[in-house]
Parts: sequence; C-alpha cells; structure tokens
Amino acid sequence: MLHICRKYKPDCVMLYLSKEMCERHDRDDRYCDSLRRLAAREGFAPEILVEERPELADVQIYDFFFQEFQPLLLTLHNQFPEHQLILNIASGTPAMKNALYLLAAFLPFPVLPVQTKTPVGKQNPHLEPHMDYDVDLYWECNLDNEDYIDRCQEVQYKNLNVQLQRENILAHLNAYDYAAALAVAKPIQSLLNPQSIALLESAKMRVELNWKSIHPTQKPELDLPLHVEEHTNIAEYLLWLQMKQQRGDYSDFLRGLTPGLFALCKIAVEEKAGYPLSKYCDKYGRLNRGKMLKDEMGMEIGSMLEGPLKKPVGGFLISSHYVGILKEKYLHTAWAKPLILLREIEEKIRNAAAHTITRVDEQWIQNECKLEKYKNQESSDQIAYTINQWMQDLHPISSEKIMKLIKTAVYELNNGHEGKSLSKLDVNWGAYDLMNQKIEAALAGLF
Repeated sequence: MLHICRKYKPDCVMLYLSKEMCERHDRDDRYCDSLRRLAAREGFAPEILVEERPELADVQIYDFFFQEFQPLLLTLHNQFPEHQLILNIASGTPAMKNALYLLAAFLPFPVLPVQTKTPVGKQNPHLEPHMDYDVDLYWECNLDNEDYIDRCQEVQYKNLNVQLQRENILAHLNAYDYAAALAVAKPIQSLLNPQSIALLESAKMRVELNWKSIHPTQKPELDLPLHVEEHTNIAEYLLWLQMKQQRGDYSDFLRGLTPGLFALCKIAVEEKAGYPLSKYCDKYGRLNRGKMLKDEMGMEIGSMLEGPLKKPVGGFLISSHYVGILKEKYLHTAWAKPLILLREIEEKIRNAAAHTITRVDEQWIQNECKLEKYKNQESSDQIAYTINQWMQDLHPISSEKIMKLIKTAVYELNNGHEGKSLSKLDVNWGAYDLMNQKIEAALAGLF
C-alpha cells in the first residue's frame, strides 16, 4: 500500500480493516501513521478514510467481499467523480484481491488495478509482529526511503461490463431504437468514447424528428445542414418513415403516410407543376374560393379541382387537392404516377390503421387493399381506368412496395424533365445505416 501511494500520491486513501487489522490499528495506528509519514516525506496530503470491520474474522469468503467492496467503490467514485480509482490488488487476502480484480472488470467507470512485486522478488517473509510493532523502527528500515525502485505493475484488463453492454447497444442500433441504446450507454459513459454518447444523443433527436436541436458539431457527422431547410425537414421525415417500415412498426408507418405524401404532393404541384395552391388558402390553411376567382391561375385551379372532386372547392388543403391536379394535368408523367398511387393506397388503409385496435402487419395491409377493389373493367373515365390498371400491376400491396413508391416519387421529382426544375429533394436513404456505422465505430474505442 505504501509503495503504491509513494508512486501515485493519491488525494484520498481508503483503508479496509478486518478484525485482526482493526486490533493492530487500535493498538498503534500503524497503517495511518505510516501513510502520514510517507505523505510528509513525498509532499502530498491524502485524505485517509478507514472502513473498520471489527467483527470480520472470515476473510477467506470471496462472495462477501464482492458484495462489500462494490458500494464502497461506488461511494468513492461519486465523492471524487473526476479522479481515477486505484485498486490495490497486491494487499489483503486472496478473496479480497480477487473480488477487487473482478469488480474492476464490471464497474461502470474506469479504475486502475495495480499489482506490486515484493522487494526481494518473491513472497514477503511474515516478520511483522502482530501486536508489538515499532512504527519508528519499521519506517526507518523502509528501503524505498533510500533506494526507490518502482515495483508497481498496472494490470491490463478488459472491462467486461463494457463488452456486454456494447453488444446490447449494438442490438438496439440494429433495431433503430436509439432511446434504448442511449439508456444502456449512459450508465457506462465514462468508459466509452465521448463521441459515441454524442452520436447516440444526436441519433435519438434525429429519430424524434428534432434534428434542428442536434449540436452543430454533430450535424456534419450526420450529413445534416447547419441551418433549417424546408427540404431537409421533408427528407428527414421520409427517412423516419423508412425506419418505421424497416422496424415493422406498420401502424406508425401507415399513419405517417399522410404528412409525408402531403409534402411530396406539394413539391410536385407547387414547385414542379407550378400551381401554387397554398397561395389561395386563408391563414388557417383552408382553400378560399374567393381568392381563386381573383386571378387567372386561381380560376384554372378551381376548375380543375371542382371537376375531379365533384364538389365546390373548399376545406383544408390536403393531398387529394394536389392529386386532383396531377390526375387532370400530369397523369402521364413518371413523377405523378407514384404520388397518385400512394394517395389511392392511403385513402384505403390510413384511416383503418389509425382507428383499428388490431395488429397491423403485412397480411393486414394486403387484405385492406384487396385486388377485387381494383378489377380491370372498361371505363369511360380514362383516368379511373388508367389508375385501376396501375393498381392491378401493383398488387399484392405491401409496406415494402409502399416505401418503394415513395422512393420512386423522390427520384422522379428530382430527375423528371417535364415541369419546372426544383431544388433537389436530397434524401440519402442509407443515412440511418451510415449513422449506425459511425456510432459502432465510436463504440469500438474506449475512452
């Protein structure tokens, strides 16, 4: 103990005394006295804490010390959170030393187990008298005072707690459950690379659609812009939808179709086709027929919507208004087709998914969009006939096919030639997997 303290000069030393050692301590204070002499000689002033166990005679029971030492070490860590704990695994009984060594492998914070060689390179002879101990004489005869040779050996070990918890974190990452991954990582964060915690926190905010709150230093790591961009909001929402589909959270996925489809339809009609429907809304987002009648564009929009919808224009602006224009003007374009199909699917299953207390799985999706609803029948309505043909080609419907339609819509909006050019809707569909790879790489390195 003295040799270790001579090298590391700790700010605090905790002594753990069993029955026999308590008796010696009460008789001549040999342990604390020697430590104070060393501190005065070497120029440090440690706080000395003494844990006395005068009733502890069975010092060979391993399980007892494993349970006994853990709360003491946690208390020390909480008392000195910025310090490193040094574990003396050279002193005490074999049960004590083994318990300390195993605890080092499982504690939720880093510690330094230290072993020492004896001055003679072999087991120390038991020459110390149990009771009649001359503190002055033994201190004077301490060879380290005259010829100090470092005999400390820092034990290289792997923290098994980190190894086990890292596997749990990776399992949550593979399921895109960043809240659970962060909850597992937090208790051992002092053992992890700080970047892994920062990335997990960013991933949690991202999956909560709160990417704007991610720290600016982390946004480049996730290929996110530093400033708010409308298309980035849409891209992040579509990535969230993809994550829900990949996780099998089909209820959330289907409910989430509505805002995602609305955003894509707005880009298609207002930016690509050049029909600014939102311009003709009141402050609450409701289409205003009076505004439409004031200019030529408004009247054209009104006539297109009143035709396919079979009712006067009004109500809140929704996807069906945009899709009505796509059906009338852009049915033949590659970028309108997936949006029209998505609206047909959403109309059939979104409300059922939102209001049904049942398991929503792939079979449920297929059943709600049965082929019989889209029989290939001759129709005087060429638009309805064409859409029926498309739907027939698409069956059986699945979450994967729905997600593929979304990706196709994004691709065609970005690359379709007909219509106006628009600022690219940049969606990196592998963004979450790339984020997981970065988190995994950060987890691979210890602090």
